Amino acid sequence: MGTERDPFKDVDRLTKERLMGRDMSSIRKEFQDLGYPETEVRSFISMIDRSQKKTFEAAAASNNAKFLLIGGAVFVLIGVGITVSTFHRALNAGGGPYVLMYGAILVGIGMIAQGFVLKGRSRGSSAS
Repeated sequence: MGTERDPFKDVDRLTKERLMGRDMSSIRKEFQDLGYPETEVRSFISMIDRSQKKTFEAAAASNNAKFLLIGGAVFVLIGVGITVSTFHRALNAGGGPYVLMYGAILVGIGMIAQGFVLKGRSRGSSAS
């Protein structure tokens, strides 16, 4: 190589291009055209693959976290809504049975907690 290249800049730039949809064979060819030895090209391609995998895993974890947070909130709201409405009905009738939807409320709280944990993990993995 005539001029000294910065391999980190090349890997970073081509990783971004890969995430934007550029095919791996053209990235490999560009590394070769830039004059990098085949062992380094293989190493760079491996780094790009790992980076892409981490990005996709973080996106999937983020989507799962959103599902758990929204689903958990729905469970809590339904549980609280049914509990309050049946309690109100029993109260207006001067007493009587009412339904305490503790199962739905606890499941919802568990889903919300799990969603926050997953959201924290997905943020942590996307930062590394």
